[in-house]
Amino acid sequence: MTRSRTLALALATMFAAIGCRTHDERADLLSHGGSWAEAASADIIRPGDVVPSSALDTASSDLRADLRRLAVAQELHFAERLTYAAAGERLAADWRPTTPEASITLEGDARGWSATIVVAGRPAPNRCGIFVGEGRPPHQRVTVEGTPACW
Repeated sequence: MTRSRTLALALATMFAAIGCRTHDERADLLSHGGSWAEAASADIIRPGDVVPSSALDTASSDLRADLRRLAVAQELHFAERLTYAAAGERLAADWRPTTPEASITLEGDARGWSATIVVAGRPAPNRCGIFVGEGRPPHQRVTVEGTPACW
């Protein structure tokens, strides 16, 4: 693995680890020499913190996990090509949903991306979405950049 690919992978992993950071905040942190350790530690859930009930919903946890993995793949793609992958475009990192019957809708360009994952025939919630940067939120319940939401 080349040094630039290793660095891109490390950055993509770090972006995923602090998933509540927006695309603009990540760019700002990098451009101003911000400390990733400080940024990451600010976003850790600590004992006694209130966790929203949606975070405990296991019915769609596999879909949300797939979207988080897709976010890492998209950041790696961006690091290598300065644009996010769109529908029909091969990602820089091999990414596939863990649920074989899932279908993906993906939109992306240099300013951001959005994705929806659907498992037809599964009881609700069977659709989840995510967006980053200027990507269009795929549903009204997807309100926080970089955070998957299901419906």
